[in-house]
Amino acid sequence: MPRISELTDVDFNGVEQPYVPPKVLSISDKLSLHRHWDSDIDPITYEVIRHNLWQINEEHGA
Repeated sequence: MPRISELTDVDFNGVEQPYVPPKVLSISDKLSLHRHWDSDIDPITYEVIRHNLWQINEEHGA
């Protein structure tokens, strides 16, 4: 089975085929990316909260 990166004849646009980001992202210089983070955040607590917020979004969309 070929790797996705080896498929050149398929348009991975997110509509007909799943979106696959390119090897090099083209991000506008106008976009301000987050560069700071809090190192005191517990990764387990973060994932629990993230999952709960995702489920709330899913329930509202149903």
